Amino acid sequence: MRFAIRDDDASYFTRPEQLDQVWSRILPYAPVSLAVTPFAVEAFHLGDPERFHQGNQAQALNKNSDLVDWMRQRLVRGSISVMCHGHTHEYKRVAQDRLLAEYVWKPSARLALETRESKRHLENTLRVEVSTFVPPGNSISRAGLVAVGPYFPNVLATLSLRRWRDLRMEWSCLSGYARRLYCQLRYGAPALDGGRVAGVQLFPSFSLTAQTSWSALVQRFELCHDLEADFIVAVHYWEVRGGVRDMLGRLLELASRRGCEFAHCQDLFRPLPAPGLELSRAGV
Repeated sequence: MRFAIRDDDASYFTRPEQLDQVWSRILPYAPVSLAVTPFAVEAFHLGDPERFHQGNQAQALNKNSDLVDWMRQRLVRGSISVMCHGHTHEYKRVAQDRLLAEYVWKPSARLALETRESKRHLENTLRVEVSTFVPPGNSISRAGLVAVGPYFPNVLATLSLRRWRDLRMEWSCLSGYARRLYCQLRYGAPALDGGRVAGVQLFPSFSLTAQTSWSALVQRFELCHDLEADFIVAVHYWEVRGGVRDMLGRLLELASRRGCEFAHCQDLFRPLPAPGLELSRAGV
């Protein structure tokens, strides 16, 4: 079983010491995959949909030279990897307590142009190939997948059961929804793999937030372990404190005891090594 850590929301507004505070003790043992927003707008009251609001001035990642240097150094070491986390990460408010994520509310033509620009900016700034996309808010429409597909073959997401209008009479969509429904009914959890839809390979993550219970986290981990499925835990660096930090540490200890192979998120889109090949193990 392979185990990966996903950390969302690094952007121009992130200070390197914020990431060091969360990951400095973990990076020597396990890699971390950063979902980076290339042209972020500043966000306020994160995690509170009613009070949440954003600025209107997008800032490019390459203007934060301290963060770029921090990332480049760790990319060379292989201790981090980078994924694309939207374009601006801008939400659209549709109700007092409801926000629409960027890759749901923006039109597909705009998304296609912005996705291309985002990939180019990340790769030129960080001098690394970026092949994996992480939709802001863990939400992406089928139109969003179509826009992303030419630039990112891998997407950390699943088909949403709430957006049933995205269902198309084509085999990839039908089988994806069927697999998602089966796992939801059989195990009470999303599909353990995302399948291929609209030309991209999907893969689910388990979100660890302040609202996550330890029992739910362990249940999902044990299900993946029993079924020999890979596992991604998704956090936000700005939320890894207190109870979230404690649960993440306990989860990493559990994964180490179970002999999980710690990997980058993009590695989980690749097949396992052939039998007989030695797998590297990392402990925390």
